[in-house]
Amino acid sequence: MEHPDDLLTDKETGNVLGVGDSFVRAYATTGYLPTGIERHDRTRWPRDSAEARREAGDQRHQNPGQSPATLETAHRAPATTGPGRAHPQRAPRAVRRYSVRIAEIAELITRAPRTTTDVAKRYGVGERTAQRLLAAARAHKVN
Repeated sequence: MEHPDDLLTDKETGNVLGVGDSFVRAYATTGYLPTGIERHDRTRWPRDSAEARREAGDQRHQNPGQSPATLETAHRAPATTGPGRAHPQRAPRAVRRYSVRIAEIAELITRAPRTTTDVAKRYGVGERTAQRLLAAARAHKVN
């Protein structure tokens, strides 16, 4: 007999939702499902939360700012993101992560030339990261 408080494994929860067990774990990680309850080093989900998720329908790709009719009739803009394309409003990852270092390196290279080996040793990063930092520092405007 099934009870709403039954704790289900990822495979059992996947059977309720009609997906595989890896999807259940991914859903819990992304917040689409509750995180679950840890029991004996295993995560379990209450049957009622799995059934509630199933009954609510697929809401992962809903856009609350637009009506479904607008989504169906909207034309796609040219791709500005994806493989090989930079996001127009975001700085490259190395620039975001190392912005303080980039400013410091930019100031240092105005005094004397720096090599990737100098930067790698100074900041404890790899050669490729040092190359990226130097390139970003050269493009950085020092105030």
